[in-house]
Amino acid sequence: MRTSMHNMFLQTRAFPSGYALVCFFTLFIIACSHPKDEQERQIVEARRLMYQYPDSALKLFLQVPDSTFSAVGMEDAELQTIYVFCADQLLEQRHPQEAKRWLDKVVDGQRKEYQQRLDEKRGALYRTSGSPYSHPVYWGMLVVLAGLLAGVLIYERKERQVKDLHSSVQNQSEEISLLTDQIHHLRNTTNEQLGRGRQWMERLEQGEPLKNISIEDEQCFVDYYAFVHPEDFQRIIQPFRSLSLRHTTYLILSEMGYSDKDIQRILLVKSSTIRNYRLRMNKNKRV
Repeated sequence: MRTSMHNMFLQTRAFPSGYALVCFFTLFIIACSHPKDEQERQIVEARRLMYQYPDSALKLFLQVPDSTFSAVGMEDAELQTIYVFCADQLLEQRHPQEAKRWLDKVVDGQRKEYQQRLDEKRGALYRTSGSPYSHPVYWGMLVVLAGLLAGVLIYERKERQVKDLHSSVQNQSEEISLLTDQIHHLRNTTNEQLGRGRQWMERLEQGEPLKNISIEDEQCFVDYYAFVHPEDFQRIIQPFRSLSLRHTTYLILSEMGYSDKDIQRILLVKSSTIRNYRLRMNKNKRV
């Protein structure tokens, strides 16, 4: 074999390109075989440390891919021992899910026995260290979650209060706007009515009769007098329980100094009508 390798080497010296090709394939083979050899050495080293340094052995076993265990050519009994060892160590380090993954690799015939051992160890672990729900980290997380939940509830409550307040303010703004519009409308209407009453008052002062005056205009005339002379208006209507519009107009004209004959001319009525006014108003006087 040495002679054949020597002859190959001499041939590659004669052909540089062939030498480079041999080097490339040699490096490729070394590179491909190195990880597998390294993993096999890790398994051998971990088996040697299993009983003296179990933590170190577990770290080495966990670094090896699952496919490598069956590829190294170990017997089934040795593989089962490694699987159970890893499951035991992971359970002691409180990694039950990872321990179950290793236990699932054990053959069915032996898994029941090892499962019982792991269950006993898990029970002993919980009895010594307590339930995981009694762990301070668990209670700390519970307190944090409770705080977050309380914060969310408080935030939602405050948000509802702000929304209700905003809705109330908006409703109040709408009511204020509506009242403002009503006030403007009432002011405009009042100004218009007072303006019409003043026109009839000016006609009266010029000696013109209240000819063809409508009920609305007569009410404007009364309102204008009450607005200009509020105290006199209250004084002349106070002795009566109720007054009609025409009776109120008669009292205003009398208060302005007009006689019954003048009022008869202004209102374009007969003398009997004036007497009838007086009679009905006397019946409505307060006792």
